[in-house]
Amino acid sequence: MQREAQRHKLLTRRAAILAASQATLLAALAGRMYQLQILESDRYTVLADENRINLQLLAPARGRILDRFGVPLADNHQNYRLVIVPEQAGDIAATLDALGGLIEVAEAERHRVLREIRRKHPFVQVVVRANLSWDEMARVEVAIPELPGVSIEEGLTRSYPFG
Repeated sequence: MQREAQRHKLLTRRAAILAASQATLLAALAGRMYQLQILESDRYTVLADENRINLQLLAPARGRILDRFGVPLADNHQNYRLVIVPEQAGDIAATLDALGGLIEVAEAERHRVLREIRRKHPFVQVVVRANLSWDEMARVEVAIPELPGVSIEEGLTRSYPFG
């Protein structure tokens, strides 16, 4: 009988230690959840909004101008621009090297891009090359996942056939 009492006492002690450790872990988890959801909720709300909202300036499309016979005097042509956001790109030189393997990036363009990046805020887009052909745009677009901070913008260029 005494042996069984000692065994019961040992089992009760182990159960109490296990229950205490579970209660401690549950309290730590509840405390962390309180910290994240109540104390730091404003911070994470702002981070979520910044992740969700992307403000960009979009130029409005200009209309075609035709003469009385339907001949276009002013027209729009679609073009593609390669832009880079320094804040997202990280190592700009490596990104420009990778772009040089996909499309032709002249040394003068490279220096211009690096100079503009130094002068502007890191979150401002810098145009690497404008008026990309369809093939160049497609090559870059396929490699976009490996090029952080690089994107293709589609726009319209105004042209006047008769000057």
